[in-house]
Amino acid sequence: MNPIDNAGHASPAVSDGIVPEETIALTPPEIDRRRRQIAHNRRLLSSNGGRKRLHTLIVEDQAFTRSLLSQVLSQTCSVATCSNAKDGWRLYVDEVPDITFLDIDLPGVSGHALADKIKEVDPDSYVVMVTASQDVYDIQIAKFNRVDGFVIKPFNKQKIDACIERFCLTHKMHGKARPLS
Repeated sequence: MNPIDNAGHASPAVSDGIVPEETIALTPPEIDRRRRQIAHNRRLLSSNGGRKRLHTLIVEDQAFTRSLLSQVLSQTCSVATCSNAKDGWRLYVDEVPDITFLDIDLPGVSGHALADKIKEVDPDSYVVMVTASQDVYDIQIAKFNRVDGFVIKPFNKQKIDACIERFCLTHKMHGKARPLS
């Protein structure tokens, strides 16, 4: 099945009786408003001297995995967490994280739909999918959504540190909140 619909967006699986997932629907004026809000929040951060540490957002429905990922990240970053895409979207817009870690299989709205919306509204965002899925379909959708990383569960500290390191290298943040060796 082609993961891309005629409008150029990732499409949910409809075969095998799977019901299409909800999406985070935004009208063009809402997209513009969210872009302005994100830009405003970034300017506020910059005018206040920026962050001393990288700020990450974890959107993961499994409490154990969310806690484990948070423990790994909190050694070098500040961390916000939530368990579903709708709360993740709200936190993303409000907090403008440096790196967002998304599970794919979230209740209601999938991590793919959230990644697509984040990248649509904030193309410079840094999004990493953290999932148990090794399905080619999920990898294709993640690539189409322009995500910046894909980590297969079970993850380890080295895999997460590598994501932070890639972010720091691509954003020229060599002195800011780098992973501890």
